[in-house]
Amino acid sequence: MSIVVVPKYHRLGEGFSRAEQMKAMEAPGRRTKAKGYQSPASYICDVADSKQGVLLCDFCSAKFNPRRNRHRKRFTADLTGKSSGFTVNGTCDACKQNTALCGGGTFFVPEEIWHQVSMDPTEARRRARAVWQFEANRQKRKRVLEDYRDNPNKFGSKKVTIPVTDKRRFAK
Repeated sequence: MSIVVVPKYHRLGEGFSRAEQMKAMEAPGRRTKAKGYQSPASYICDVADSKQGVLLCDFCSAKFNPRRNRHRKRFTADLTGKSSGFTVNGTCDACKQNTALCGGGTFFVPEEIWHQVSMDPTEARRRARAVWQFEANRQKRKRVLEDYRDNPNKFGSKKVTIPVTDKRRFAK
């Protein structure tokens, strides 16, 4: 017996839309229908025990103990500064609500792969400060050059010569 797959809202032979393809790639999540109910706590424990990532909204993440389940919060540096690096949006694995509507979510990753998919927050802060400091110094140098271009007499009219001590470049 063969199985024939037909798109839901199209005529035969048209193919699937991109939205239908993306919907098919989503994980089904926990069982909530008549085929068997699974509580959110047991589903999260199953996912955590199988060493997969767990996405929880703010309400559900308070009930989850990542240390006991050998998970850590995933951190991604946000250079815009609009959110903390721990904020993630998606569908909560426990309550199946959109985390953007629940105040943002948190993604917990198994400790074994945390260094591969996440970044240390202190290192991210150090890099952000270095970028900010470099940009501030660049703006300062730019202002000095613009002031010199607009009014060179302000800096003195002496010509500056730089002595060349490396004679190897200028061999005759």
